[in-house]
Amino acid sequence: MKRLRMSNNSLSGRIPIGIWSLSQLKLIDLAMNQFEGPVMGNIGEAKSLAQLFVLDNRFSGELPEEISNVSSLVEMELMYNQFSGGIPVRIGELKSLNSLHLEGNLFFGGIPQSIGSCVSLNDINLAGNSLSGDISASLGSLRGLNSLNVSDNKLFGVIPASLSSLKLSLIDLSNDMLVGQVPESLLVEAYDGSFAGNPGLSADDGKSLR
Repeated sequence: MKRLRMSNNSLSGRIPIGIWSLSQLKLIDLAMNQFEGPVMGNIGEAKSLAQLFVLDNRFSGELPEEISNVSSLVEMELMYNQFSGGIPVRIGELKSLNSLHLEGNLFFGGIPQSIGSCVSLNDINLAGNSLSGDISASLGSLRGLNSLNVSDNKLFGVIPASLSSLKLSLIDLSNDMLVGQVPESLLVEAYDGSFAGNPGLSADDGKSLR
């Protein structure tokens, strides 16, 4: 079996542990159901998996570090569940990962520095979690990054100057706890509202950004 597609039903319960480790699977699509429980650590054995879609369920627990062994992963959409714990520190081993969507969960801790090693990343959405600490300066090394959303977290510190070198079509850092000046290159009309809800942020003219 190469594709498991069970999306948009009213299925519930836990996924049998053996599903996660099927070595020939290229696609797991369990989106928009009521599945619960964790993603098991044996997912690291799914050596062919390219697309993991489990959005809009009731999955919970920590994302296993073993997911970083799935070097074939291109798209990971885990949003709108109840995942918690930290983002795996070895996530940088996913060199083929193009799209990372973790928004609307309960992740906490920092954004791993290793994320800057995910050289294929085009789209990152970590919004609506409880992430804290600095925005990782390593994000600035992702030359193909097109969209970055880390809004509605508890991130603090300054916006890394390294983000100025990116050619982003979307950036949303709103409703965090950031301070300092927004790099001038990010203050363009296309990003209007991207920095709102950070009382400590200001433009280069000293005006606060609402």
